[in-house]
Amino acid sequence: MSAAVALNPGPQSSFEEFRNMAHNKLDECLNKIEPLFSRKEAPTLQEISDVVQDMKQEISAHLVQKTAHTLHREELEQDYAPCPCCSTRVRKMRNTSRRIETRQGSSLIQRPYYYCHQCRLGFSPVDESLELSPKKKQSDLQELALKFLARMPFEEASRLFHESTGVHFSDHCMHELFASFAQDLGPAEVIPQAEEIALRIEQASTPNERRPVLVVATDGAHMPTRPAPGRDIKRGPGEYKEAKGFRIYLNSRNRIVHLASWHRIGSKEKIMEALDIAASRIPVDKVRICLIGDGASWIWDAMTRAFPSGRQILDYYHVIM
Repeated sequence: MSAAVALNPGPQSSFEEFRNMAHNKLDECLNKIEPLFSRKEAPTLQEISDVVQDMKQEISAHLVQKTAHTLHREELEQDYAPCPCCSTRVRKMRNTSRRIETRQGSSLIQRPYYYCHQCRLGFSPVDESLELSPKKKQSDLQELALKFLARMPFEEASRLFHESTGVHFSDHCMHELFASFAQDLGPAEVIPQAEEIALRIEQASTPNERRPVLVVATDGAHMPTRPAPGRDIKRGPGEYKEAKGFRIYLNSRNRIVHLASWHRIGSKEKIMEALDIAASRIPVDKVRICLIGDGASWIWDAMTRAFPSGRQILDYYHVIM
């Protein structure tokens, strides 16, 4: 009986074990603050803040990791699990680990790995229980990053995201995140609403001065697409498809203010539809319109249809990239 209790601790004993672990981790991290007390000169507030910030990330990330392991112990210790495809009970092959990042920092999640030979499928049930994202950066970070992306270009969003959270999200990763997020959304959901765009234009405008310049840049690029490989299946040859997109921003007082952007592999009609939606939410009487693109006819068909008032100044602002 006592052995069974030791292998399957109740909620209270599990929490006491967790509490002791947390106290030990806190003591370990507090040792990093001790050097501040032995300095001849008292540290500045910035120095104290930097040390505590590093300690906070380490403690919180460790708590996330240990809480997940404690509350999912039964799943972590099971030797068999049903295949999600055929329901056959499959024996555990090995334990594997995944490095993940949340708002609390970087954590290492240890979990059992199973493989169904009949379905040729590898799986870890704990991933589903925890609702882990396939990406290293988890959903809480992705949702926060999307809020930055809705207001500014990828590079600026990446920089401010790192300054705010301490987590590095490269502009390339920002681009991939936005692309994956947009797969299930259309331009009507991604492009900011008219009220938000009008507010940004108002903030970029100066009384008694000329209206800010609104730049509409549209372009297309051929991108390679290939089907995903299977475990024992080679990837197909793939093909090139054209991704079309635009970015709309204000050039005001020597700074750029992002308003809207959209890109997707698709037809001319799709990009025209997206530009029309963006144009319908922009108070064109508050800006001077600049259209930028190369010589592709579909680009100018789309932009001049969405922004017909730009035709009057097309000779001045039509720039061949």
